[in-house]
Amino acid sequence: MLLNGKVIEIVSYTSENIDDDLIIYNESFKKIIILNHTAKYVWNLIVGCYNNGEDIEVSDIVSHIKDVYNISQCEDDNIYNDVEETLDLFFKASLLRCSDEEHN
Repeated sequence: MLLNGKVIEIVSYTSENIDDDLIIYNESFKKIIILNHTAKYVWNLIVGCYNNGEDIEVSDIVSHIKDVYNISQCEDDNIYNDVEETLDLFFKASLLRCSDEEHN
């Protein structure tokens, strides 16, 4: 799957919904990550695309968020930045990785 033009993979994980949050246990790195409602939405979009072999860009995620939350065009830059930060956190938490990275 391509995310912003980069081949990525999702590491092995288990998850559980608790209220509006998603609790993810990264099995490879023994980490627990708690995603709020919006981060959970972004994660589910990425996982859905990954499972279907579809590519996705930040702009696609922004469009989905704007549609779901009925957000105006003037908020595009803020949403784009928030999505970029969320994706960065997914990589830092080792939930996502570029497929050319070495496996541990």
